[in-house]
Amino acid sequence: MKQTVIGKAKEVARALTGNDSLTTEGCLDQEQARQNGKADTLSHMAEAESEEAVEQLDAVREAGQQEREAVQQRTEAAESQAEREARVRKQAAELEFQENVVREQSTRPVRPRLPNGRHAARRTPKSRMSLRRSQPPTRTTVAPPTTPNAHVSRPTSNAARPKPSIGR
Repeated sequence: MKQTVIGKAKEVARALTGNDSLTTEGCLDQEQARQNGKADTLSHMAEAESEEAVEQLDAVREAGQQEREAVQQRTEAAESQAEREARVRKQAAELEFQENVVREQSTRPVRPRLPNGRHAARRTPKSRMSLRRSQPPTRTTVAPPTTPNAHVSRPTSNAARPKPSIGR
């Protein structure tokens, strides 16, 4: 603004004095003032745009930070849910195991404890094999056919045979 006033003053001085060089200087001063004004306007516009860009960048950064936090929260929630489900599965497996143990124990005969804390000897029902061992073995022989029904096997007594020793 100051240069514009100086330029106008030089033009007026040239008109009063008739010096053409003052007119040229006045025009140059006015042009320089216009260019400086344009530069100032452009500089202010650039500053405003720069500030706006910084604000946009800050907004983008903030949005990115919020998104990261949201993803972190979802990840933590998913991990927590997975841990809870794993604990539930583990508890279910342990419960099933305990149920199987109880079921197995309920089908097994109970062995009473002696006063010293040990279990009493097992008493199991005698199986066929143990019954066979307690009886003397029988031997079947085939007699030569002399009668019409002579082909039938007859047991023979093994009373003379010694009893087999079992575990002695």
